[in-house]
Amino acid sequence: MTKYSAFLQIFFLISLYGCGYNQVISKSDIYNSVSIAFDKSIPIPMVAKLKSTFDTNADADAISVNIKNYSMKKYNIYGGNALRALEGELTLKTQIMIQSATKSSNKYLSSMKRYKSNELNPYAQDEMIKLLESEMQKEILNKIIIEVSLFEM
Repeated sequence: MTKYSAFLQIFFLISLYGCGYNQVISKSDIYNSVSIAFDKSIPIPMVAKLKSTFDTNADADAISVNIKNYSMKKYNIYGGNALRALEGELTLKTQIMIQSATKSSNKYLSSMKRYKSNELNPYAQDEMIKLLESEMQKEILNKIIIEVSLFEM
């Protein structure tokens, strides 16, 4: 073992100790202590997924999550000499407010997907847009779960 490798090992151990490396401890009952409320703009499939994830009838001292201002916008990107759009862009946005007795957090969550719009069958393109919207809703749901988990820590 050379002096250089010994120095690197000692330097690595000292820097690791200096960082305050600790194991992250998660609470197992995090989803049972969350009260969730929705706006009328949230679509029904997303409400069903959120209700199955979180307890909607939690007690009064639970964390309250309010989800509102759901919007999905479609933007066509034109280019070249074609009369049709070459690509499309879907943007899904929502606002989440997390509150407890001691602190609160307000976040805007968004997801964006692009797709080719040179499909010859317009029904296939509509189905592709619906599939992309459901994928984006899953992404937003995962982001909500992450935000609630981080709020708990």
